[in-house]
Amino acid sequence: MASALAGTYWENYGYIGELYTASRKETPFLSAIGYINEGIGGGKVTTNFEFPVANQYSLTAAAGTAITEDATKSAPGYVDHALTQYKNVCEIHYLGVEATYVALATWGRISGVATAGQVMTLDDLLAHKIMIRLAEIARNIEYRFLGVGSDYACSTDADVANKTRGLIECASNASNTVAAGSIDLNKDLVQTLLRTMYAAGAQFVDPVIIVNAFQKQKISEIFGYAPTDRNIGGVDIKQIEIDLIGNVPVLLDPIQPTSVLTVADLGVCSPVFQQVPGKPLGIFYEEHGRTAAMISGQLFGMIGLDHGPYFAHGTITGLTTS
Repeated sequence: MASALAGTYWENYGYIGELYTASRKETPFLSAIGYINEGIGGGKVTTNFEFPVANQYSLTAAAGTAITEDATKSAPGYVDHALTQYKNVCEIHYLGVEATYVALATWGRISGVATAGQVMTLDDLLAHKIMIRLAEIARNIEYRFLGVGSDYACSTDADVANKTRGLIECASNASNTVAAGSIDLNKDLVQTLLRTMYAAGAQFVDPVIIVNAFQKQKISEIFGYAPTDRNIGGVDIKQIEIDLIGNVPVLLDPIQPTSVLTVADLGVCSPVFQQVPGKPLGIFYEEHGRTAAMISGQLFGMIGLDHGPYFAHGTITGLTTS
């Protein structure tokens, strides 16, 4: 069949039966920090695409004192605890939606197997297209927030894109990264990462471990203990009790790189939206001016990750993936 114009009936057949996609739609990290997939944000709002995420200072090194009474007759010396501000940016998410009048009007035409008494899969083509595009945007945001690609950029002109910094890049910036060197995930790697993060200042306020499917199974192998039973076997570890960090949930994320385990602190993370005046907060849809016999519109939103201080997050990289 020859390719047709996107949005026509011939690329949007009406079928009877349940609607499925083999693409994973889950965005567990976004859900955990208060982002709602329908495009409404539960996070912070900024009027500048650059926004602060942390102001960091350092204490002097701990040391014993040897102060005499005579020394107290003079004023003590002063130390400046300089602040360093860290920032992130809101990036643009912008996708189109379109459908011809013919496609919208022909929703009752049925293709494929048709059986009396069953309900059409699609009775609102435009709403269906918007729903799919919103799911794609949510996956793209999850990709960025996790830090896949680690390519933060702050716009310097209209032809330079903002790219929000994600968790993996935060861990790298704080040197909270343990290189596995192409070996299997093991308990020692996890403990080494937690010690590294603790030494860097991580508070573990609301920690989670983020992994893809392969490393999730490895975690169950490493930390699982199945009581002897004649009828039931196996383990499915969803939370770990581990030294330095306490109880930590395991977040299975289909977009997390398989070779990377991330320990993230949800307690310092929040989505940040740059709101367009007069428009809804979050990712919103609006129709374009109509062209000929077609409805076209756009989904638009600007969002970034407030990830808090870099040292709040850590990664194990270079893990085996099969």
